[in-house]
Amino acid sequence: MPSSTGVYAERHGCYQARIRVDGRQLRLGDWPTEEEAARAYDSAARYYRDESEGRNGTDAPPRSAEELRRLAHRARSEARGDTSIYRGVRDDPDKPGWTAQVGIGGWSYFLGRFPEEEQAARAADMAIRQYRPSDPTNFEKGSVEGEEARTVAEIRRWARRLHSEEGLEGFSPTSEFRGVSWHSGKEKWVAQIEANCEEKYLGSYSGEIEAAKAYDKAALRYHDPANTNFPPSDYDVEQGEELP
Repeated sequence: MPSSTGVYAERHGCYQARIRVDGRQLRLGDWPTEEEAARAYDSAARYYRDESEGRNGTDAPPRSAEELRRLAHRARSEARGDTSIYRGVRDDPDKPGWTAQVGIGGWSYFLGRFPEEEQAARAADMAIRQYRPSDPTNFEKGSVEGEEARTVAEIRRWARRLHSEEGLEGFSPTSEFRGVSWHSGKEKWVAQIEANCEEKYLGSYSGEIEAAKAYDKAALRYHDPANTNFPPSDYDVEQGEELP
């Protein structure tokens, strides 16, 4: 059992720091070591209680609970060798930008690639607020303007807009959606699905997301379970319906 004030050992091997302020218990993050968690407690004590000396005897500067949770995530990421300090964000060395993704119902959904790491973190937060509202996020709600809950499709459109506005190098019309490809002759996105042992053409679309949704609706009708581009909860489709 940890001997430091405000530090608690977690079953997954980390040390959680907590402090009580105005009758509320604030989480200060899960830290790789007891010493780091003790410093986090002292930081919060100086920030919220204006204590000149921390109870754990560290020289940690005053910091808010939000900042400490972010620093704790960074410390865990560095200990694991992750490429990003944010939840749901990774750096793929073979592709430009930062990739954001979210896990929903046992599936991982791609949210897009973003020019900046913080943009990808905001995208992950939007998806978490939409589909897993009780889970922690990278930033507190309201700390960044416009960071409300959004569906995967809405976030993908935002990512596309950033691509065009900021000119992310290396972007091409190759689709990362299941069942979607670019038809250079038509200059449109084509949706197809394999069902009943044959390839079915689902139509051509001006928008990539519309093509991805066409694939998803077909997948929900033909496949059980269906591995879709967007969470099945975003659709109202009866399985077994015939395609038009």
